Amino acid sequence: MDWNWTTIWTGVYAIAATATLFVLFWAARWARRQWQASAEANALAGYESVLRWLQTEDTRGARKWVFGLTFKPFERWDEEDRRQAEIACHTYQGVALMVQHGIVKPEIVESWKPSIRRIWIIAKPLVEEYRVERPQSSLWRDLQALAEKEFVNPEEGVEEREWIEERERMLRVARRAG
Repeated sequence: MDWNWTTIWTGVYAIAATATLFVLFWAARWARRQWQASAEANALAGYESVLRWLQTEDTRGARKWVFGLTFKPFERWDEEDRRQAEIACHTYQGVALMVQHGIVKPEIVESWKPSIRRIWIIAKPLVEEYRVERPQSSLWRDLQALAEKEFVNPEEGVEEREWIEERERMLRVARRAG
């Protein structure tokens, strides 16, 4: 074989091009892994911040208060009942926004869904009143969408329906009692 500089340089370029492709491939895989690790870290940080937010004394107290309103007709709510329902709705609205914008994965929120739904069902008359007062308002629409989304586990939906039926029955009794 006759070796000339053209043949040698062509071989060198081919080896260099192959090595460059290998390095680029390796760098792309490394960047992808870094991106995945970053996404997982962001998801964990989002989960941690939501969890911390949901566990503050004010937020836990508001949820407990609203759950205490389960069988109290809306017409009998006082200002403190309204204030506590607003706190609970604002909190879960924030969670719903984080889910909507991908900060928190929907699968994480699934375990909180019974609480989210019950808060929504109890506070819904207050929200509807506010929406009538402010017709252009999209007040707590993200919370509503999250609360009305179907359960992944159908058994939880059965439990939820039983709770709703019991609540409706007890509210009818409370309204009749006057």
